[in-house]
Amino acid sequence: MERARVRDGDAGVRHAAAIALGKMGDIGAARADAVALLLDDQEEIARLGAVQAVGKMKENGAIYA
Repeated sequence: MERARVRDGDAGVRHAAAIALGKMGDIGAARADAVALLLDDQEEIARLGAVQAVGKMKENGAIYA
């Protein structure tokens, strides 16, 4: 479900989805590729959520850092 929200039309929802995935440990880290798409989002709030999430995803997120 969070993967779909990463593609939502609302930047706030994309931000929240990224943050939620970042807090989900290994389960969220398995979706690092979906969060990484937000690193290039046109909205700053979505990019910020992605950066925070990727930072919490350890090895899975490190390839996008």
